[in-house]
Amino acid sequence: MPQLRPLRIWGTFSICGGAGASTTAFYLAMAAKNLGIKSILIEGDAYSRRNIQFQKQERNWKSYENLEIKIPKNAYPTPLASGITYISFAEACENSSRSVSHLLEGAAEEFDLIIIDLPRHFSEFTNSLISKLTLLNLVGLSGIESVKTFERLKSSSLDLGSSNLFLRTSRNSNLSAKESSYQMGFESFEALPESESVKNFETYGVLPSAKDGLLKLLQNFLSLNL
Repeated sequence: MPQLRPLRIWGTFSICGGAGASTTAFYLAMAAKNLGIKSILIEGDAYSRRNIQFQKQERNWKSYENLEIKIPKNAYPTPLASGITYISFAEACENSSRSVSHLLEGAAEEFDLIIIDLPRHFSEFTNSLISKLTLLNLVGLSGIESVKTFERLKSSSLDLGSSNLFLRTSRNSNLSAKESSYQMGFESFEALPESESVKNFETYGVLPSAKDGLLKLLQNFLSLNL
């Protein structure tokens, strides 16, 4: 009998362009690894730059497109050099709701935490992923644009009932993070600190140190929410 694990499927969704949802998802996976939490990062966004970094990966979403059974333990990709198990979205494909269910059902038995970087557009595939989440993490930039976009999200198929808000503050923000959060209807939010490691990671693939501010914040967030 497989070990029963609490079902923890987290999704990251970008409120606006350039918010860094994909980077936040990857850093969450690294934070989980540092805490000894066995996790898998599943890319759902065909336009994520992560797909370019790992385009030669042996297994990606296409490998599980017509999955008819729960994914077996030995069918997951080999962990990356960072130690993170990652399924990339190197090819555009429309996975059926059934295939998504089989993939996540198997992963739930093998991993303590499943992190999904959600697509930025709505489709049957997107909705299949959203319907499986136990926690939604919204990532945005402080400013009126994020507030306006969030208002449009309220009328979409995205369930915002039990979601967390992460906000980055840019130098050109026309609204503070606190005010942005308030106007979106959130009583609290996580302020994502500026991190030089993000630029190094995105540009050169250099992993952050254990003392990185963003990584430490996400480790604390994981400790409080798992």
